[in-house]
Amino acid sequence: MADPRRDKPNVTGNQKLFDAALRHQVGLIRFTSGEVRRVVDLLEEADRDLVGMLRNRLGDVSRAPTDFTSERWKLLLADIRVARGEAMSKVRGELSPTLRELSVMEAGFEKRIIQGSMPLSLELASVSSSSLHAIVTTQPFNGNLLGQWYGTLASSDKSNLIRTIQLGLTEGSTLDQIVRRVAGTRSEGFSNGVLAINRRNAETVVRTAVNGVANAARNALWVENADLISALRWTATLDGRTTPVCRARDGRVAPVSPQGSIPKGQPALSPSGARPPAHPGCRSVMVAVVDGIEAVGTRPFVRDTRTRGGRETNFRKEARRSGRPIQEVRKAWAQRNIGSVPAEVTYQDWLRRQPVSFQDDVLGPSFGKLFRDGGLTLPKFVDEAGKQFTLAQLRITESAAFAAAGL
Repeated sequence: MADPRRDKPNVTGNQKLFDAALRHQVGLIRFTSGEVRRVVDLLEEADRDLVGMLRNRLGDVSRAPTDFTSERWKLLLADIRVARGEAMSKVRGELSPTLRELSVMEAGFEKRIIQGSMPLSLELASVSSSSLHAIVTTQPFNGNLLGQWYGTLASSDKSNLIRTIQLGLTEGSTLDQIVRRVAGTRSEGFSNGVLAINRRNAETVVRTAVNGVANAARNALWVENADLISALRWTATLDGRTTPVCRARDGRVAPVSPQGSIPKGQPALSPSGARPPAHPGCRSVMVAVVDGIEAVGTRPFVRDTRTRGGRETNFRKEARRSGRPIQEVRKAWAQRNIGSVPAEVTYQDWLRRQPVSFQDDVLGPSFGKLFRDGGLTLPKFVDEAGKQFTLAQLRITESAAFAAAGL
């Protein structure tokens, strides 16, 4: 039976791994959309209950002179806090178990695609389920632990809601006007009320948490196998919504651990410890790069029946025949079959091939000219934290680029 991996002899193992990782990321984004829908459905149900309660209770409050120290107002606030607290508890109860399951699934998937992409039988170490589950609560995503994301979401949800009601009462709005501010209008699909803002905030938390847990679970596997995983490659989504920080980091390579190094000649990620999500709603992913030389030296080759010893014998024969050191023979084999970092298109490469109008739409007209005519690369547009420089800041350090671009 033919080995399907022979169909594309020029495709290295790392390129296959890269392709498989991106295909999986597409699936993960679809999975995330399903989780978002489940959470939004929960909140929409809670929102309907809240609107019904507000119609009943606001009538009493709005008929009396506005007094935000009255017992009626305090009781209304208490009911709002209880109702929104229950809604957020449902979100947490829905999402947290899913994220724990996801952590195990992602580490398992990463192990399988690495093993399936390489022309070697790699015996990768696994990560315990308990360690992966712990990632959900102990790993920060974009600077916050999951519990802090929940807390921020709940706090903003209640404060936005209460502020909107207070404003309506202060301005003397009618009950219907206040409810429209809270719930939105039917003509706009109820997307223009404060509750819609809260649902969008919840959506961002879900997307950030799913991508964060997935990347952290894969990272745990890479750390466990740092003898074979030589580096990690930041990979952004190629579309017009990709943010400046992810555009700048796309294609850049980081060591697996702070003590590690990256393959020679590869663009370094800065800061080297940066990992997705880089911002709320981030869709970027790190992709592992397998160390071909380590793999050749420690694992058996599986495209034929040779054992490790048999392969080494053949390497020695080739070294004697060609007059090359055996290390060169091993390295040449690894480069042909495993490769270093896949020669895939980066965001910068991709953006350069897009129409000028699209480049200006993504970057802005002035940054677009600096990109095209000033010779600036995307990493030059952001600082180490991923924050985009202003034109005034950039002009100080990149005056030659401004002159070249005619700005």
